[in-house]
Amino acid sequence: MQAPATGFLAVFSEPPGASIEIDGDLREGRVTPDTLELTTGAHAVRVFLDNHEALPAESEVNIEKGRGATAEFCLFLTGATGASRTVLIEHFGNVRCEPCGPAEILMRDFQESLGADHVLTFGYRTNWPASQDPVYVENPALHGERIAFYSISVAPTIVFDGISTMSIPTEATLQNMYQQALATPPHFWIEVSDTLDGFRYSVGARVAPLDCPMLNDLVIQFGVVETEVVVVLGPAEETSYNVVRDLMPNASGQAFSPVYGETLSFWRSRTLDAGWDESEIETVVFIQSRSTKHVLQSGSTFGTTPARR
Repeated sequence: MQAPATGFLAVFSEPPGASIEIDGDLREGRVTPDTLELTTGAHAVRVFLDNHEALPAESEVNIEKGRGATAEFCLFLTGATGASRTVLIEHFGNVRCEPCGPAEILMRDFQESLGADHVLTFGYRTNWPASQDPVYVENPALHGERIAFYSISVAPTIVFDGISTMSIPTEATLQNMYQQALATPPHFWIEVSDTLDGFRYSVGARVAPLDCPMLNDLVIQFGVVETEVVVVLGPAEETSYNVVRDLMPNASGQAFSPVYGETLSFWRSRTLDAGWDESEIETVVFIQSRSTKHVLQSGSTFGTTPARR
């Protein structure tokens, strides 16, 4: 009897060590990366690793006689990770936008109620309805680029993790969108620290991927935030909360390529402007895809005191 024709299948996963299943049959002792000899024809391949979910869930391969094929999987953490998901809420307002002030107070209270390790909020300024909003005028390139990045046309606008928007928030809608955002796993662990030497402010961030990143256009941003700013323009006056004063290194962010199992360190520094209150300065660090706009994880200095040198 002639032996069936066979070929070879190389199975890879990031991270490695996942058990391999072929056509519903778990191959005992075979874990990624590994090469298996299979009969020719179509096969369904799956991999399994504790506390991880595979993407794709299943790979269909076709084995040809004497030839090799490949199945590759990215594994995302679904169980305990040692890092919690920190949702980022960006908001856009203006000194003469009547509903903007109450919206900022609501979001400030939302962050305080859940804690900065669960949700972070900070805001940019638009140049409408008042074209000379003082915070916008201070750094129009920064605010203008973020307005263009998200195609903002209404104030207020609230953006959850870069991908979900609303105009007039309520506590119920904030909570609903927050719960939806938690469905995304914490793809990164971020630790942020800062120092203040006179008016020289420095921020460091340590970043480690918790799974295999699927995107190759990631950037890291350092958002310098003043937690309370009184904004005055003619008769209009409002207290604005968690106002973005700067994005370092710039409004486009720094591109980086994370590698599973490696911890990267970043450091940013600048002199605080004379009009800023140094006691109100915090930094939010976030990782974002430039193409999808999705913010994958955030961290901050909220709740810490800058080390003084």
